[in-house]
Formats: sequence, structure tokens, C-alpha cells
Amino acid sequence: MDIKQWLKEHLEDLDSREMKYFHWYLQTDGFKPIKKGQLEDADRLDTVNLMVQTYASNTKTVTEKILEKIKSNKGLTDGRKCLKHQTNFLLNIYSGSQQTKVYLRWRSRFLQRLQMKVHLVCSSESGLHRKVSIK
Repeated sequence: MDIKQWLKEHLEDLDSREMKYFHWYLQTDGFKPIKKGQLEDADRLDTVNLMVQTYASNTKTVTEKILEKIKSNKGLTDGRKCLKHQTNFLLNIYSGSQQTKVYLRWRSRFLQRLQMKVHLVCSSESGLHRKVSIK
């Protein structure tokens, strides 16, 4: 598989936000920068051509380094999305009494189980029996 095909397939795996980060790294991150104006309206195929023109035989190395950075930041982004989703859920549950009851039951059970697990971990690791309270 040639480098253009390889790069195209990897860029097609990125969502629009990840692609935006990919373009940003191409402009700023220690590689020979590609000008912002060239990347502003560049789709994935344009990006492939620009990268091969700019980096030639180093295209694969540059791509792998950028993808690694994007993947390492993805966990943080997913965590933020999850937190945002949970916040929206909490805001919406107060609109329906049945949903509120279900949520409060679930939260209570979750905290009880979490408290038991934390208590077990603390007592088994330190040999001490401490009571852990979670609110």
C-alpha cells in the first residue's frame, strides 16, 4: 500500500473534531509547518496531498506522531463528553417525578456499593479498618 492510500485511510477514521486537531498539529507541532491558509478548507484528500508534498518520506512518521497525540487526548475528550452527558441527564431528571425516583434509587445503590469497595480496598491495603464516607 502506498503512502497516500495509507494516509487517506487513517484520516478517514478521524471524526471532524479530530481532523481539526490533526490540522492544528500540522501547523504547530515541531514539524515543518503547513500554513493555516492551506489547511483551512482542506478536506482529507487535500490534506493527504499537502502532507506528501511537505513531508515526502517522513509523511508516515509525522502522521503516526500526530495520531498518537490525538488518541492520547481522546480519553480526556471522552471524559468531558461523559461528564457533559451526565450533567444534562441530571438537569433533565427533575422534569419528571418517575425519572427522579429511578435516578435517586440508582445513585443510592451506586454510592453504597462504591463505599463498600473503597472500604474493602482501604482495609486490605493498610491493614486498618477505616470508615470511608462518600457524599
